[in-house]
This record gives sequence, C-alpha cells and structure tokens, in this order.
Amino acid sequence: GEGEGEVVWSAPMSIEKGVGKADGMFTLTTPNSCSERNLCMAVNACPGPFSHSRTVTFRNQFCVINAMDQELSLKQFGTSEKTHPNSDPYTKIEPGGKAFFHWTDSSLPKEMMFKAHNSGWSTGAIPIDKIGGVAVWLPPVAWSPVFGLEPDKFTTAHVEIKLADESHDAMINI
Repeated sequence: GEGEGEVVWSAPMSIEKGVGKADGMFTLTTPNSCSERNLCMAVNACPGPFSHSRTVTFRNQFCVINAMDQELSLKQFGTSEKTHPNSDPYTKIEPGGKAFFHWTDSSLPKEMMFKAHNSGWSTGAIPIDKIGGVAVWLPPVAWSPVFGLEPDKFTTAHVEIKLADESHDAMINI
C-alpha cells in the first residue's frame, strides 16, 4: 500500500535511445503531500568497449542561480507559511549560490515569485517552464499597491530561464 512517507513510483520509462523513448522529464510525488519533484533523465551509450551499455543520468529539472549581490528567496506562487504550516515554502539562495527548485503545492500554478534581502515579493509571478528572459520588479518591504507605483523605490531583477549544462546538475537554469 501507499502509507505515509512512502514514495510513489514513477511510470515505467524506456532506456532505449530514439525519438521520444529515452530522454525526458518525470514527476515524483509523496502520498499525503501536495508537493512534487520534477526530475529529468538522460540516457547515453557508454564509450569504447562498453558501447553496448548505457549510462542513465537523473537530474533536477530546475536550478536557480543567484547572480545578485544579496540573498535571494523564492517560492511557488500562492504559497505561504499559513497555507503550508508543516513545511518551509521558501527557498533561500546566497549571492553566487544555486538551489534546486521543486513545487510546494502541485494544485497551484507552476509559477514562482522572488524576494531580495531588502525587498518584498516580486509584483508578478514567472512561469519557469518557458525559456527566455524577463525583468521582475521587487518592491520595498512595506510597499502596498494602495501606495501606487514608485519605480525609483523598486529593485529591478533580470530573470533568465535557460537550458542548463551538465555542470549545473539540472535541465533548466533560472
């Protein structure tokens, strides 16, 4: 059975090379939890005398790299300490650091929000499954939409979403 703390197995995956057969993404879930982990699988032939064997590599799907000069926090859009009291819905990344990102709540939109050390949460959410760049406004800590927009008080952060290389241990870099 699927008791508490057990991981649910993914669907079977082929390790045969070919279009739509080997490389791909899959999701792991845990019973009694709304979180999900997105992973990627790559299958390659081994070199030389081992060419009839294959290496199967699993990586995280999303890696967030902090290129700012201050700590960066991120969360899935719609999550908060109130909606997820038994877990920390925030991921913190030191300047120059990286973190793997997984969804806190699979029922919420697959979008993320950012917050720098001295700012509030970004004024919009970003879908991180779309490759490309976007600018995000990080408002002052005590800002409210009631105050109106005062662009000179906001921090602008450029967020770039790109396919990762193997050195990042992920498929998509943010």
